[in-house]
Amino acid sequence: MCASFGQRCLTVGRSTTSLLSSPGHHSVRSTNGGGSASTLNNGTNAAANFQPGNDEALVTIRMRPDPQGRFGFNVKGGCDQNYPIIVSRVIPDSPADTCFPRLNEGDQVVAINGVEVSHCTHEQVVRYIRACKESVSQELVLVVRPNGEYSER
Repeated sequence: MCASFGQRCLTVGRSTTSLLSSPGHHSVRSTNGGGSASTLNNGTNAAANFQPGNDEALVTIRMRPDPQGRFGFNVKGGCDQNYPIIVSRVIPDSPADTCFPRLNEGDQVVAINGVEVSHCTHEQVVRYIRACKESVSQELVLVVRPNGEYSER
């Protein structure tokens, strides 16, 4: 774990400005821009990029943002920090908290909307989340390796 690990966090559940005062902290808000999370810059289909193997521990979680455009969870990590993308916080009663299966603190994010993220920087993960919120469906599809059992919510 690098020294900057605790300093970088993707904030998906707050309605703040795009860049907070601390370096490496980002807030993601819904915008009315065009684009689609299912198409990458090179024109390929993102869902075709991630093909889960025989890892039965992986769970697919689908959610849409709340009326304020928030999913209600934070992540930290990235290949630039030599640390996997980990859910660091789930806000109570948020879409991340109330979806089934529930997203839990400590879950490792393996893919975002079909894009495998183990080789992504923190900034790239920020862009994938933003792209999802700007898509027509606004659906966020996470493939995670659970940290523990999912709640019965």
